[in-house]
Formats: sequence, C-alpha cells, structure tokens
Amino acid sequence: MPNFALSINEYSTGKKVSVCNLEIDGVCQFNTFIEELEEIHKKEIKKLAISIWQLSENLKPRNRNHLKGKHLKDCRELKTQNLRLYYLVLDTGLVICLGGVKTKQKKDLRQIETLRLKIIKHIEDHGDLQIEF
Repeated sequence: MPNFALSINEYSTGKKVSVCNLEIDGVCQFNTFIEELEEIHKKEIKKLAISIWQLSENLKPRNRNHLKGKHLKDCRELKTQNLRLYYLVLDTGLVICLGGVKTKQKKDLRQIETLRLKIIKHIEDHGDLQIEF
C-alpha cells in the first residue's frame, strides 16, 4: 500500500478551504506534473494557479467540472485548453491528485478512479491524511 501525505499547494493562499497536493511515497504529484509539462503547455499553468486560488477562497472557478462515473463521485477537474488537474473533495479539504493533458484524459480518469479508492481505503485504515508543512 502506498504511503500518502498532503502538502499545501503553493497557489492555495486563500483562507477558507485547504487545497493540498497529494504526495505518494514522498513524491508530490502536482509538482511532478508541472515539471514534466512540455514548454508549449507551461503558459497554461497561470490559469490553473488562478483556479486553485479561487478554490482556496471558496469561489467557483468557471473551468471547474464534476466528473461522471461510478467511482468518481468525489472527483472534480480544473481544465484549461490542453491541461487537466484532477482533485478529490474530502472532509479535510481539496486534494490535488493528478495532472494530465487533454489527449490522455481517458487514462487519467482510470488512474484517478483507482487513486480515489486507495485513498479512501488508506483513510479507513489509518485515519485522515496529514498535512505536512
């Protein structure tokens, strides 16, 4: 079973809702996503950053969607023209789990579905995920 932890997202400067990055075995999924982006997509990070800030202020970004699917009820996405950022709505706040590009969305949805089930199992077995500062 993977080791899960949380860290506050750097763009989550609002005071109303915690927007956290998921760390799996010490690897921050959000930072890895950003680092691995091709140059052509990096200009879209600013739009995602603004949306993350809006979420942290409990505002509703226009580019926010609910995902549909049997195991995706707590999952949401932020999107730009080419990028997707998937997050879970948990009691402790919002957890950014996975980033992806539009062309690989079907694969990403399968991955977020599996990740969601593992996180829920982890919470059942070990209690809420802890935020590391």
